[in-house]
Amino acid sequence: MGEYYQLKKAQDLKNKWEFLSAEERVKQIAGLPPQEREKWEEITATANGKATPQKPQNASVKPKRQGYGRWEMFNKFIDLTLNELTPAQRVVWLTMFRRADGKDNTLESSVRVLASQTGLTDKTVHRALVKLVKTGWLMYIFKSPSKLFPLGLGQSENYGYYKKISRWSSTYDTDMIEEISNYEKLANGNLDFSFLVIFILPILLIILTYNINGLEKDLNFDKLISIQTKKINHWILSRLLFYFLSVIITINFLISSVFLISGSLIEIDNIIKIVLLSDIYILFFFLIFYLIIITARSTHSILFKMITLWLVLCVIIPGSVHQYASLKYPVNYNTDFLDANRKETYEIFKLENDTLFSMIKNVYPNLYMSEKSIDSKPSNKIIRRSISSIVNQLQIDAATEIESQNEMKNNFIKKSYFFNPVVFVQNTWNSCTSNDYYSFKTYRNRIQNHISKRNELLVFELWNQEKVNLETYEDYLIELKPKNKNESNE
Repeated sequence: MGEYYQLKKAQDLKNKWEFLSAEERVKQIAGLPPQEREKWEEITATANGKATPQKPQNASVKPKRQGYGRWEMFNKFIDLTLNELTPAQRVVWLTMFRRADGKDNTLESSVRVLASQTGLTDKTVHRALVKLVKTGWLMYIFKSPSKLFPLGLGQSENYGYYKKISRWSSTYDTDMIEEISNYEKLANGNLDFSFLVIFILPILLIILTYNINGLEKDLNFDKLISIQTKKINHWILSRLLFYFLSVIITINFLISSVFLISGSLIEIDNIIKIVLLSDIYILFFFLIFYLIIITARSTHSILFKMITLWLVLCVIIPGSVHQYASLKYPVNYNTDFLDANRKETYEIFKLENDTLFSMIKNVYPNLYMSEKSIDSKPSNKIIRRSISSIVNQLQIDAATEIESQNEMKNNFIKKSYFFNPVVFVQNTWNSCTSNDYYSFKTYRNRIQNHISKRNELLVFELWNQEKVNLETYEDYLIELKPKNKNESNE
């Protein structure tokens, strides 16, 4: 019976050996049976750098099994998540792990497919994925939608909201737009509240106000009204004021209801900006309509001038500015990025190791401080495994060129704000709902920072010959974990 407990103690020691210090290992070995003790003393001697008997030259060497890294990841998952994750979350991870590509541990799937494979509901699978991302067992970067998203879609239909990160990823991968390329969604479209206020609401104002004072002049009893009211301009203003207050109260109520339902006090500044922006925009149209009404001679004249004003401000000027901007700054078809992602990447794999070694040092000058990089004959395996950092730098250079061209076009459009007020209102509104160009640019920059960080950790780990243990792995999770609210997945 005592021998059984000693053997069990040897097995327990095997499971936690790599997490023990040198003194703790010696204490643990002392209580083992003689045969087990000799084996563990030999392991300790090897760990301390002492000489160990070598195998005969004619002895067969067992090759390292392919996929050993996946087994190591599997063991760490089991050891670290038994008390942290629920059974459903472990089932989802194991299902994804089983079907992932063994080379880079990536998997293309969907919530519905995972639900059918695991026998869980779609909602349960979604919650499991959220938890796995939080704990670091899945790596995604999310752009959390603003609480005011219902008030303005902005450019959300042109960009995605989540991105799976690997060391080969880029900010223009196809999975950035998987959700927005849904054909059913594209066919049905979306109702944008900001579009209704900026472009459609002026038409409603025309319908409500075009016959004020115009109908009276058409029927020739405008003089009777002037005799009764004495000041017809006050009478016109009072009628316009009724419609103005009705529209303002309705729009502010809808905007405030979104704020109250979302319950986010953080967005109070943006709510105030949107309310002021919409009120000033509506007041602007009412003032112009008032001037048109008091100077026109008939209903047809009022209606024609109002429609002309709407066409000029909401259609002709924005369309002309956009067309001229497209001619001056043509659309970038990302050909430079495609060349970097395909053609130039393929060429890099054909380069000699010495050339790759120099390119890696240009990307990471601090590698000169590494013991491995000082070696005159660096390991070919280490150099080849570091190629992803070179490819990442090529993609950064191509993306920077694309962003610089977009910035020039945006600056040109900003210069047109003084005669293009509708576009100014639209861009300001979108910035308040975090759906403008710069919000998604910030999101792409965060994605690129995480990709670069993963490559940097990999390269320095290889060149410094660091062995990843549990403590190092946890440090990696902390370092790669999103550090602000905009990167969360909630």
